Amino acid sequence: PYLVPGGPVDETFHAGPWLGETTMTSVIVSWQTDEPGDSVVEYGLDDSYGERAELTEPTTMHEVQVTGLEQETLYHYRACSGDTCTGDLTFATAPRLGRSFRFAVYADTQTDFETHAEVSASIIESEPALVLIAGDIVGYGADRESYVTEFFDPARQRNHYLTTWPVPGNHDWKETPDQLQNFRDYFA
Repeated sequence: PYLVPGGPVDETFHAGPWLGETTMTSVIVSWQTDEPGDSVVEYGLDDSYGERAELTEPTTMHEVQVTGLEQETLYHYRACSGDTCTGDLTFATAPRLGRSFRFAVYADTQTDFETHAEVSASIIESEPALVLIAGDIVGYGADRESYVTEFFDPARQRNHYLTTWPVPGNHDWKETPDQLQNFRDYFA
């Protein structure tokens, strides 16, 4: 099967980096910083990188699309804002059409941080190519910081290496649909 290797956890930024919308030729790398800064992803076939994608507009919610990649290829990357960069991490582009791969599906990551961390670790061990989350990422979607404490912190290591495709559940918007803004801000 097509496998995506993992690696160490990196706690450089407030949240992330995490991988979103990965295709055969692109990936979106996101992270959150405490202070506004530029958004740079350095990437390449090894840890000397050699390529970069960047956005110069200062922000605390960083979302960089890396394009022009080769399909079914392992890339090294690091996310940078200002002079601060993560350690060396990896992502893989999507497998070729018709290629078998593993994926994980789960939901209700909210409020039980220890269990979420255990589930996240077991997902890493099963070596999937992507993770689908069927809602209720947080207990109360209007609380922005709960995305960090209830989702990103317990799944930090997994999110560095595996693409996550979430959908919002009723707790993510709880009372009114406009509370989905936090979900939209975090997930490409």
